[in-house]
Amino acid sequence: MIALFNKLYARKYEAYLFSLFVLLFGQMFLPVGYEAIWQHLLVLQNVLVGLLLFKESNKWLFGLIVLLSIIVVSECVVMIFHDGISVRFTLGAVFSIYFLLASAKLYQDVIMTKEVGNEMISAVFAGFIMLGFMGTFLFTLIELTTPDSFSNLGSGETKFQNLSYFSFVSLLTIGYGDIVPLTQIAKKTAMLLGLVGNFYLTFVTAIIIGKYINKKSN
Repeated sequence: MIALFNKLYARKYEAYLFSLFVLLFGQMFLPVGYEAIWQHLLVLQNVLVGLLLFKESNKWLFGLIVLLSIIVVSECVVMIFHDGISVRFTLGAVFSIYFLLASAKLYQDVIMTKEVGNEMISAVFAGFIMLGFMGTFLFTLIELTTPDSFSNLGSGETKFQNLSYFSFVSLLTIGYGDIVPLTQIAKKTAMLLGLVGNFYLTFVTAIIIGKYINKKSN
């Protein structure tokens, strides 16, 4: 187990990028039925792989991440057998905190890196996907606190899947128009996500290209 962990750590950004893809698209390849159970398992794999990002962090931060991971795992197991509102809220809140910390760590690694290779390209790609998930969290929070902030969301689990879809469409500035923000806070958040996405692509790409050119020139 330790040997496997060390091998994964050597390619931690590639492993985490793959984990994000599994979290985002995993349900497409899973059997129909028991969607809630599958979704919890997809979250669990992302949390466990995310521990790789913090292996060399200070003990306080790594301990916090392990604690958050344990809570997420526990809540996911509970939700498999009892899908209550309080449990769902706790899972969402704790996973959001965990995800924000993982995002901050990954962005820090991207900005501070001196070597640009396949691993760092994977980290940059993962960082962009994580922006889409952050948008999903924000839009979900808006919809929960101010219902009917978006048009054509549907109901139940479909609603939150559509919010994830809308987040990535907004991040990519595609704008199909099938889902529309209706309230001012929803509109402003969609604008903010589009701005952050464009800034990320421009700023981070410039940093990575600059470091890659410097590496080649040296």
